[in-house]
Amino acid sequence: MAEGAIEGPRSLEPHEFESLRELLNTTFRSTGGCMVKDYPRLLDLDNKENLLVLTKNGKLISHCGMLFREVVLGQIQIPIVSIGAVATAKEEQGKGYATNVLNHGILKAKQRGAILMIISGDRGLYLRANAAFCGDFWMATIPYNAINDIPYVKSPNDEISLRRAKPSDIDQIISLFSTKYTRYLLPREDYFAVLNGAKVFDRDADWWIVQHKNEFIGVGALSVYQGVLVLLDWAGTTHALEHALPVWNANYKHSAFCFISSSKSQFPLTWSNYLQLRCTEGTVIVLKADEMWQLCKTRLEERLTHEEINHLKVESTNDYIRLSYKGGPSLEVKGQDLAFFFFGCEGKNFANKSQLPSSEELFGVLGRVFPLPMVWPGIGFV
Repeated sequence: MAEGAIEGPRSLEPHEFESLRELLNTTFRSTGGCMVKDYPRLLDLDNKENLLVLTKNGKLISHCGMLFREVVLGQIQIPIVSIGAVATAKEEQGKGYATNVLNHGILKAKQRGAILMIISGDRGLYLRANAAFCGDFWMATIPYNAINDIPYVKSPNDEISLRRAKPSDIDQIISLFSTKYTRYLLPREDYFAVLNGAKVFDRDADWWIVQHKNEFIGVGALSVYQGVLVLLDWAGTTHALEHALPVWNANYKHSAFCFISSSKSQFPLTWSNYLQLRCTEGTVIVLKADEMWQLCKTRLEERLTHEEINHLKVESTNDYIRLSYKGGPSLEVKGQDLAFFFFGCEGKNFANKSQLPSSEELFGVLGRVFPLPMVWPGIGFV
């Protein structure tokens, strides 16, 4: 092969898997650990078609991993692609290789029918590809010394107990996660992976079960990070969470407890003084604006009158949405603004950002439909 010859982007070949492992461990696990062990569902030969690589003179120099899945956002089910383990060999950085592989991934994701791309990072690489910070998330941060002073209602017949999760709990765990308002629709293999040591939100995690007698009422993944006890993901009742926190407080050395969720209803009312809005650490690209809008039709019908819907005129393509109301000025949303339009950020929606004149009626109508809830990465993180 000629000097400097580039091949790709293309799917990983089986014989290149160990070279990929070396690249990713050098990039993300320089002090120890193994990315393949941490993310077995993403970095798997069964997923090789979606592990996109570039080679130079036969050496693997850049990678972008993809997983095609679905998420539930309230009543809307959306096909998505998750992006992770994006890396370029140190000596080849700054030459546009990662951009090349990512753009190939975006094109492939559109061809596969993905409507959203959910990315674990916030690098300039993603922002230049129209990724945006978006989504409303609630965060509770409770100091260690305050936890045991939080009141909670304990019935005489509560009989609530906690224990570490076991692989045999898999069916009950899946059942609990299926009740979440926003969630990833994960295959059974993904639950087995995280229960058997795979990372949760890039952290080693302890899994806990909360039971009322023999009934499973909660499941959570915990990790201590920089002295903070973090509940990385949770499914269950607020009553179960109230009972679990003092037990966790006694079992871990930490300075504070932290839990983030896209749904305020997941937090006990007694935690209200510790809640605040925040944005996710990752980014989102709307790949198909027109299909995303179509999926929102049911939400429009639930929240707007028939007359209001008739006054709302919409033109959409993969790349933009153009809206007007009662013949007023049109609003065109494209690029990064698409994610912000659909999902908002930290309590603000697109109406707060736009400077269009005479759009109060349009923004008033849109503000009753958007933002949509966004899924917290949790066990779906790659």
